[in-house]
Amino acid sequence: MKSGASWPEAMATVTACHYETGALQAMAFGVPNTKHFLIAFNYWVDGELHTGEFASAIALPQGHLFPVAYDPANPGESVIVPTPSD
Repeated sequence: MKSGASWPEAMATVTACHYETGALQAMAFGVPNTKHFLIAFNYWVDGELHTGEFASAIALPQGHLFPVAYDPANPGESVIVPTPSD
C-alpha cells in the first residue's frame, strides 16, 4: 500500500517524458484519462539509484526536479510529494 505520509523524502529528476497516444490512453472509472504524458524519473537513497514513472496531464522537461517520498523499508517504492502549486 502506498502511503508516503511519514516516509522520508528525496529529490527526483525527470529522465524522460513521452506523450501517450490513442490506444495507450487508459480509462479511469469509465472516464477517459486526461493524463497523457508518461514521466520517467530517478532518485538516490543511501547511494543507491532508484527509478519510477507516473502519468501526468502536463509535460515535464528532462532535468526537472521534484520531491518524492520513499518507503524506508523498500526505497524503490515511492510516491510524488504534492507541492503547494499542485
